[in-house]
Amino acid sequence: MYDELTLSETEAKKYNKQSNKDTKENNKNAKENNTINLKENLIEQKNDSAIVDQLNNVEYSISIKNGNAKWLDYEQEDTLMNINMKVRPGELIAVVGQVGAGKSSLLNVILKELRLQEGSIQVCGRFLFS
Repeated sequence: MYDELTLSETEAKKYNKQSNKDTKENNKNAKENNTINLKENLIEQKNDSAIVDQLNNVEYSISIKNGNAKWLDYEQEDTLMNINMKVRPGELIAVVGQVGAGKSSLLNVILKELRLQEGSIQVCGRFLFS
């Protein structure tokens, strides 16, 4: 009822040769990609260790002294007033408070998305937040 389709021996050999060729080429590409990835990882590790070395020489990763900030210049009252904060390298901090207390504003000051009206801020290194 059904016709069976079979490859002739020459077609099968041809297919196997092409398949082997493709496999070798894929392996070669994979090795090249692995080499590139290893080089990038080494460069990234060197950069990370350079940052760690820099941080070891820094007393504070984040330092805010007498910081005042507000979102709009024409507002009379500052959003953040008289903020003093020092965070050492590798230190984990949590900012908690009621709604409207200024947690997001403080984060925006650290990220330099909200500028200080008064006071100073010094930020060194990389930060993770969630």
